[in-house]
Amino acid sequence: FYLNDTALRGVAPEDEALPGFWVRLFDRRRGGWIGWLREHSRLAELTADAGYRRIVYGYYARSRSAGYAPDHPGWIRVQAALRRAHELLGRRDLPLGLVLIPFLLRHDGELGSHAAFEVVQEFCRLEQLPCLDLEPEFDGLDVDALRLHPQDYHATAQAHRIIGERVAEWVSERGWLKR
Repeated sequence: FYLNDTALRGVAPEDEALPGFWVRLFDRRRGGWIGWLREHSRLAELTADAGYRRIVYGYYARSRSAGYAPDHPGWIRVQAALRRAHELLGRRDLPLGLVLIPFLLRHDGELGSHAAFEVVQEFCRLEQLPCLDLEPEFDGLDVDALRLHPQDYHATAQAHRIIGERVAEWVSERGWLKR
C-alpha cells in the first residue's frame, strides 16, 4: 500500500494549491538569468534544486495525505475494496495483509506518508486486517540516499531490499508460507 493509492483520476487533491511561483522559480528548465545562474554556479544549482524538491515533495506528501480524509471518495473506495477482498479471501480461509510502503521523504521530521498511514493503520485495526508498517525500518536511515535520484521519489534497490526482507520475515512470522 502506497501513499497515492487513494488518488483518483480527474479528482484534484484537496490540499492547498501547488505554490506555482516558487516551483517556476526553482524549476531546472527555467531560462533567463536564473537559468544562466544555475548553469554557472554550483551553489545556485544546489540551492534551487533543494528548494524545488522541498516544495514539490512536501506538496505531494500533504496533498496525497489529504486523500485519507474520512469523506474523500478515494479513501472510501479503498476501504470498500479492502473490506471486500478481506471478506472474499476469508471465505476461502486465505489471509490478507496490508504492507504500508513509506514515502521516502522526510518532511517536518517524519516520513511523508506518516499521517496518512496512521489512518490506514486505524482502519486495519478496526477491520482486524493484519498490517505491516515499514516506516520503522527506515528510522535513522538517510532516506534521500534511498531514492533513485534527488528529483525522483522512487526507491532504490537497497530500499526495496529492506522492504522485501522485512515483508518476508513478517509473512513467515504469520505462518502464511506453508508447504
